[in-house]
Amino acid sequence: MQNRRNSAEEEQWKREVRERDGNACRRCGFDTNLHAHHIKPRIKYPELRTELDNGLTLCGNCHTLITGREETTNLLKFIEEPPYSRDDRIVKRLVEMMSEQLKALDDKVTELTPRKAEMLTEEDRSIDPKRIQAKILRLEAEEKRREAERLTREADEDEAAAQRRREAEEKRQWEEEEEQKRKAEEKRIATKRPIAIFSHEAGVHSVAYSLDGNIIATGADDGTIKLWSIQNQQEVATFEGHKQPVLSIVFLSNGDTVASGARDGTVKLWSIQNREIIKTLDVNSFQTELIYLSRREQIGNQQEIATFEGHTNRVNSVAYSPNEDTIASGSDDGTITLWSIQSREIITTFEGHKKAVASVVYSPNGDMIASRSWDGTVNLWSIQNLQKIATFKEFDPLVLSVAFSSNGDTIVSGLRDGTVKLWSIQSREIITTFEGHERAVLSVAFSLSGDTVASGARDGTVKLWNIAPWFSIKL
Repeated sequence: MQNRRNSAEEEQWKREVRERDGNACRRCGFDTNLHAHHIKPRIKYPELRTELDNGLTLCGNCHTLITGREETTNLLKFIEEPPYSRDDRIVKRLVEMMSEQLKALDDKVTELTPRKAEMLTEEDRSIDPKRIQAKILRLEAEEKRREAERLTREADEDEAAAQRRREAEEKRQWEEEEEQKRKAEEKRIATKRPIAIFSHEAGVHSVAYSLDGNIIATGADDGTIKLWSIQNQQEVATFEGHKQPVLSIVFLSNGDTVASGARDGTVKLWSIQNREIIKTLDVNSFQTELIYLSRREQIGNQQEIATFEGHTNRVNSVAYSPNEDTIASGSDDGTITLWSIQSREIITTFEGHKKAVASVVYSPNGDMIASRSWDGTVNLWSIQNLQKIATFKEFDPLVLSVAFSSNGDTIVSGLRDGTVKLWSIQSREIITTFEGHERAVLSVAFSLSGDTVASGARDGTVKLWNIAPWFSIKL
């Protein structure tokens, strides 16, 4: 209503506005302390013009909030968003106010006499304590619901954050494990690369370490013997004199002499210092093994001192025991014969291979013999008990060379596929495999220190492998 003339018209207008709005605040729904509020900037809200001359029923709190702020407040948004839906603090304050009003009303009712009760105004009589109490309970329930939702939301957020932390930790652990695996694989690959490579022009049939571990001697198919410096990884000397492949080579115990045996039936002794032949023995053998020379500095009168007979077929390999009291021989008849040097008689014959025995070798302390056969197996024989104690069967392709570690706990084998394998005698299992030769490995040897292995192959190379990452062999 515009241009109101008297208070009666004003009061009538207020009653009409309140009745239209259901005697409740259009914003929050409260039905106490109501005001009929004039919308001053009427042109700003044309959609409200028809509502009884732009009147709006508001409670005292909402009326206070909007009064004087019509120009800066979006009235429609103000009405549509009651305070308890967007601000918990307002709700709590409203509850406090309603509680205070209820208490004041209770106090007032208690003090009133029946006569004074009759004098209550119409507005006082319209206040129903039960209605106020119900509204307070509804507000408190709404507050508890919102509090429960907040706690649930926080719990969900905490759980989600915990899950993210778990996933992040699992990812970190997985990445660490993958990084460790990657580094381990890189280390494995790196440690399995040869630490030195020496090359002949022909296939290498034999390799041997010097007693001090500084030099490697190699014998090749072209009849040459080469000495290599391990530290400098360079050739030190070349000996030429054999007419056929050098099948075996050893350093004598004086440290300055190398003995070589070749398919031409000769054994030659070479001076490392003078780079020349010291002696040549014509043993007239198809294949000459020289293990028995490793502990002798002199050859004597270079004449035959004994002949051992007992095999029924060709003898392929002979080994001299470390204490020089027995000889072991391997033959095409598939047996290994153990001979007494003193009595020149057979101590025992080991049988167990299905095909020819290609080579035999003593363990460093002389208590075992390893025999390599063309049946693809390597057998271990006890000298004390005179019986077989182990068989390594996982050799496919064939094993072409075998050697003991200096402590006798490990066997190294060279295979026809170009690989070098380390075997644990105790567990009978492969420790590791080295790959790098392009053709068959014909000879293998342990260094006396037990930290490297040398392998010679038909591809003309000699490779040194570091075995320390897998175990440390102690003398």
